[in-house]
Amino acid sequence: MKSTTARAIQHQRDQYIVYDSCLVQDAKAALFDPLFWGDKASLHCEGRGAVWFLSAPEGQWVLKRYVRGGMMKNLLTDAYLFTGFARTRMVLEFNLLCQMRSLGLPVPTPVAAYAVKVGPLFYGGSLITERITGSASLASLIVEGAMSEQGWLSVGSTIAEFHRAGVFHHDLNVTNVLNRQDQWFLIDFDKCRFMSTTSGGTWRRANLQRFQRSLGKISPESANPERSAWKLLMQGYETRFVR
Repeated sequence: MKSTTARAIQHQRDQYIVYDSCLVQDAKAALFDPLFWGDKASLHCEGRGAVWFLSAPEGQWVLKRYVRGGMMKNLLTDAYLFTGFARTRMVLEFNLLCQMRSLGLPVPTPVAAYAVKVGPLFYGGSLITERITGSASLASLIVEGAMSEQGWLSVGSTIAEFHRAGVFHHDLNVTNVLNRQDQWFLIDFDKCRFMSTTSGGTWRRANLQRFQRSLGKISPESANPERSAWKLLMQGYETRFVR
């Protein structure tokens, strides 16, 4: 089912908030501060990052603060070069989620994004999205031994659904794939983008290889191309991709 976001913008000199006006009535910087939420905010850690789970009157949300990884993380932990609010990472991710929701892709609903200038050259910020309550990551399901043959087929089919739409997930890994009952979701679309669907499949193969490496870190057997788990995943992928 396709879904749209009632996108609204609040822009001041040094800060920029884009939000869903159906979910946020008072768009302000405090919404992105865990201290503002008090005991309605709880820290959650999985994989390489940490987020805050928020209990809002409108539902359960996730607050993510953007921090650097790689070589720059020790120099600029949460600051990025400013080239305009429309090009900030949190605003780009918010807009990408809106586009994917309009295509009916299984992603969290974007709630609000906040970008703020830090001095004349840099910016930081955060993103709030819907929390997919009652879900479990693929990583945790593998550790618990809870993956069925149908589950592996569905994971492959879900990845193919995004690839068919041209979505390149920059950090496609086993903690960014969630399951709730019979539905699978992808989350965390920082630095992701739409690619050409008419070009060769190089980017899709690279994306699958990245996912395979992530899978191999917690379950080498599941990532082995000669074993049933990866074969089932690729079967689900290929069936969905050519459908």
